Amino acid sequence: MHDLINEFANAARNALSFLVADHGFAEDSITLPNNSNSVYATYAITYTRREECTLLPLFVRLSDTPARGELYLECIAGARHERVCDVGELMAVAMPGSELKLDSAVSHAIGHPGVMREQFKTLANALKSHGDRFFDQDDTLWDDVHGVREDFLRQHECDARNRAAQQSLHESELAFKAKDWRRVVSLLDSLDAMLTKAQSARLSYARKQLAEQGEPRGAPNNGLRGVTDGKSIARPR
Repeated sequence: MHDLINEFANAARNALSFLVADHGFAEDSITLPNNSNSVYATYAITYTRREECTLLPLFVRLSDTPARGELYLECIAGARHERVCDVGELMAVAMPGSELKLDSAVSHAIGHPGVMREQFKTLANALKSHGDRFFDQDDTLWDDVHGVREDFLRQHECDARNRAAQQSLHESELAFKAKDWRRVVSLLDSLDAMLTKAQSARLSYARKQLAEQGEPRGAPNNGLRGVTDGKSIARPR
């Protein structure tokens, strides 16, 4: 366990040495687990820059919970940590659409010193490249971070709708082969605006079959009604 602790401390201090050399930070604390085998075992190191009374104190915290695959480099402003973002959000603010990726197939870097050093270095380099507004105490940064988070949530919701729609399309094909016309209509009716010609033809055919059987052409809402209203859903090709 002591080897793991030393590996973490050395790798973290080496990666974040620029905070001390270039930005006036000092190491504030280091948190190490009593039981490195615990799923909740977290290794963390925090650097602090105490400012003049008119400015908020700044903190940079690197934390790693290997058993859960959680590795963060957070930028924090305020004695009570009123404002927090991670380095990936700083990158997204500076370079919209970008994504921070750690180039390793090893998810639990602690225990793999070379991988851990590279991952910590990658995070530190991202902070070096995109942390100026944080270091300069640019108050407008936090509004932009909030915007990045809203964009992420919107994209997450859009992706979820796309996955649900694609699942409905797949299930509709199975239902069509089984001649379950009611099921076909139920699945495709609310997706009418995004259907390909072939899928629209299946929907029309299923509606016709229901009508010939004396059943209504409409279908109950399957949870995707209105899914295309004002939303972008990838049209299957």
